[in-house]
Amino acid sequence: MKFLFLVWASFFVSPQSFAQKQNIYFLKNDGREVKLKDSADFIRIIQEPDSGSTNFKVLEFYPDNSRKFIGEASLV
Repeated sequence: MKFLFLVWASFFVSPQSFAQKQNIYFLKNDGREVKLKDSADFIRIIQEPDSGSTNFKVLEFYPDNSRKFIGEASLV
């Protein structure tokens, strides 16, 4: 019975504990932002820092989901 309760409770706790605020941008190679994913040359995702960190995660992917760039950036 305890196992079932823990499984049930994890469905409500897990999504909130892993939620991160992120911004998604669709960009052309010259840096212009476009509105549609289909028009973009690549996609940039910027995630807010984890607790205790000051660096933002930057992920860039081509439209076919292959990786272009993964790194970190700071505001300083």
